[in-house]
Amino acid sequence: MQCNNNRITHFYKKILDNPIGYRIINGSFWSLSGSLLSKSVVFASTIFVAHILGQYEYGEYSMIRSTIFLFLTVSALGAGAATTKYIAENRTKDINVAYKTYLITTCFSVIFSIVTSLLIILFADNIATSQLHNPQLSLSVKLGAILLFFCGVNGTQAGALSGFENFKSIALNSFYSSICELIAILLGAYYYGVVGAIVGSGIGYIVLTILNHISISRHFKQVIIDKSPQFCFRDLKIILNFGIPSAFCNLIVALALWYVRTYLIECTNYGEVAIYNAADQVRSFILFIPVAISQIILPMLTNLNSNKENKSYRKVLNINIIMQCSIAGVIALFVMVFSRFILGLWGSEFERPIILILLAASTIFSAFANVVGLAIASQGKMWVGFMFNLLWSIFIIVFSIYFINAGYGATGIAIAMLISYVIHSILQYIYLQLILRKIK
Repeated sequence: MQCNNNRITHFYKKILDNPIGYRIINGSFWSLSGSLLSKSVVFASTIFVAHILGQYEYGEYSMIRSTIFLFLTVSALGAGAATTKYIAENRTKDINVAYKTYLITTCFSVIFSIVTSLLIILFADNIATSQLHNPQLSLSVKLGAILLFFCGVNGTQAGALSGFENFKSIALNSFYSSICELIAILLGAYYYGVVGAIVGSGIGYIVLTILNHISISRHFKQVIIDKSPQFCFRDLKIILNFGIPSAFCNLIVALALWYVRTYLIECTNYGEVAIYNAADQVRSFILFIPVAISQIILPMLTNLNSNKENKSYRKVLNINIIMQCSIAGVIALFVMVFSRFILGLWGSEFERPIILILLAASTIFSAFANVVGLAIASQGKMWVGFMFNLLWSIFIIVFSIYFINAGYGATGIAIAMLISYVIHSILQYIYLQLILRKIK
């Protein structure tokens, strides 16, 4: 037994002594810790809110959030991913360039978030009537527009902290803001229904914005030399070459998911949307570890690629593919076995285990697609990533319409999700082999 302990200690010490190993372990610890805590709080809030609001109103609440996050991808302009990439590239070369990147992406994020929020407020009545099929949701949509502004700013802030691999601040800030969001959502839902729940969500993001700003300010205080950088038109390439295609990558996926849900409402009711959303919350929880780990992958791959450390690049990429797919597979299997019990947490009317089983299975392929997508981003080939996401979006829309029309309801979207990710993963695997051949 003592011998085994010594081997484990030696193996662990060997990993920590390796610069790449230390970065992965340290980043993973904080990213996983923060993601686990914040996701657990958010996961619990959805269960409590479902019991407070009831199935139908919970469906309305989830659709409003889905609508707001759809517009978020437009307002953010991919600023978070662009910030991560360019700060990771330049933090060891020229810190002033990294600082300039943060200022540029933040400026664009703020401007477009304000514009998008105003547009949502202006067309809130039309969105509630035509897309959400309930004119009474207009006020909630308008309040959600305020939520959107802070979400857009959060994306850039998180991107900056990720670029510096400052995952400890991301973890702690996310946890503290999640606690505030949980309390605000529950109080809001209890006293004011759907409107109160939306306002509660906004409060959580306001707190996160403040905490992130404090963390970033402290970080740049320590490293910035020139606090008055000069800007030129060439600096816009950060947005034009990476930010815009990154935004389109997120937008096309969000738009597809939003469309199939609105189509589900049109063909069925908000009750079906509520059931699907409950299962989708579990799907997101399954992916919390892969997604948390992915926060450390993009800055690492970008930094390694920028420094031409090709061997380390391939190693980090392969390790993360195996690790993320394995983790997602183990958690998905557990969820499949206890699917009926898990959905029962939302209430007896949510118990349709086949939906959760299908979505859980899709997470394995989703985890693989996520890592390959980050590899594509680290190479700066965001338009290639957009084409993959466009194909996935076409698949899920076509399959969802087919199965919903066939009478499968929310189960139809779950089937479409699984099929789309399987095809998506096959296509990405082929492309991944082409990438690895060039990186020797």
